[in-house]
Amino acid sequence: MSEEDQRALYHFVRALGPAGERAPEALAPGQVPDRPRLAMVLPPPGAANAG
Repeated sequence: MSEEDQRALYHFVRALGPAGERAPEALAPGQVPDRPRLAMVLPPPGAANAG
């Protein structure tokens, strides 16, 4: 990585500002979150080939 790249990366990270909130702990299977969370619902295997 060139010195110019290193400086650009440094300035980018500094521009992000202070750290945000800590990520919540993982939930055990079957537990319901106390607030909305992102849910990734994947299609069943082979669904892309159907149709």
